[in-house]
Amino acid sequence: MQNLHWHRVAQRGKVRFKMTSLCTFRFLLLAVALPALVGAGCGKPAATSKEPVIVVAGANEVDGSDETEIELTKKLEAKRRPGAANPTTKPAKPAVAQIHEPGPNEQRCFQCNAQGQVACVAPGCRNGYLPCPGRCLKRSQGTWVPDKAHGGMAAAIKVPGGGTWFINEGHAGEIWVYQGGKMVSQGPCPTCDGHQVVRCKVCDSRGKTPCELCETKGVVPAAWKPTDNPWFNRQPDIVRLKDDRVFLAKEVGGDDVIVMFKTRAGEVMSIPRADVTQWPKQP
Repeated sequence: MQNLHWHRVAQRGKVRFKMTSLCTFRFLLLAVALPALVGAGCGKPAATSKEPVIVVAGANEVDGSDETEIELTKKLEAKRRPGAANPTTKPAKPAVAQIHEPGPNEQRCFQCNAQGQVACVAPGCRNGYLPCPGRCLKRSQGTWVPDKAHGGMAAAIKVPGGGTWFINEGHAGEIWVYQGGKMVSQGPCPTCDGHQVVRCKVCDSRGKTPCELCETKGVVPAAWKPTDNPWFNRQPDIVRLKDDRVFLAKEVGGDDVIVMFKTRAGEVMSIPRADVTQWPKQP
């Protein structure tokens, strides 16, 4: 019995030795193969085909040729930076408005709130800039829809044959024409240099003009009223109504009963002709 016991122990020792050797072999094999597997998994992915920037959606969908996605992304990032929409040349610095305190027999100017300057009166001027009069693609005009492929918005342009071309906003400021069955870019607009806006010459890109009522003084005589003062009474587009309403406007339409006025602020008003006591002078 004693010899049999030691034999079993010896056999177990052999089994343990064999199992240990097998585990060691597997570990060494894994250590050699692992770097190769990791290297193969971390390699560069296969290049994918570039999607065109412009897509035609119509009865027959055709892809338009254009720049790569990387170039479009750079355009979008550049145009989304603060101030990127405005020309690079800096406009003249506007004068710092100071409130003028009225003296004896004076009151604050009710036209400029004693600032001495008012918002630019040029039609369409916004912060010193006007929409470009050229034929470039503008974010402020046309039909724009979300661009799911490239992000941002895209202009939807109808083309002959019933198709629709979608041009990403990264191309705003460029001139596009329909040639050879597709929309083709002719580059940045020469009028605005691709900015979509031009400088306002009335305010010299300041966005402000001198107040004509107080002549930049910020104060007016105490006897003056908003609709009864020398400057107001000289205006050629005064409209007075029976209910004592007075405003500056021009006639833009109507019929035999109703007349339509458009005020200097851009508001359109419909007034019965019988209620008008003073009409604006015809230019």
